[in-house]
Amino acid sequence: SHDPSPEWHFIGRLQKNKIKYVVPWATLIHTVDSLALAQAIAQRSPHPIGVLVQVNVGDDPAKGGVSSTDALQLCEQIDTLTGIELRGLMTMPPATQSPQEASPFFQALADLAARGRDKGLPTHELSMGMTSDFPYAVAEGATIIRVGTAIFGPRGPQ
Repeated sequence: SHDPSPEWHFIGRLQKNKIKYVVPWATLIHTVDSLALAQAIAQRSPHPIGVLVQVNVGDDPAKGGVSSTDALQLCEQIDTLTGIELRGLMTMPPATQSPQEASPFFQALADLAARGRDKGLPTHELSMGMTSDFPYAVAEGATIIRVGTAIFGPRGPQ
């Protein structure tokens, strides 16, 4: 039978002191970029919670995430924890002049996920692509796209 309940995903930088507010509700956390954060989530989670390792594929200092070089090692460490379930990878490419310029970054994440699967890691989910560039992310293998602007409109001044 189908459960019509919504699944809540957490996207954004998660501070350790806010984990207690997220884990009761989230089914998937998209932005895990350190073993310490993963361990803190695992300790706080009353049920196994899905996580994606955030990878900074463009080595963009303005973006969060672990480097591509260190990502699979972090995945291996997270995969040994109880109370947390590694599901895949997530990225936000650097700002580009045109949406198709994000394709190489999406391809790099897809390649990294394939290497992870070759090592036996559950890197099946690929969260990549937003309202402006999601067709390119889907073409490169995205399984989750983030299209809040298309649904809710642009954000107001912050």
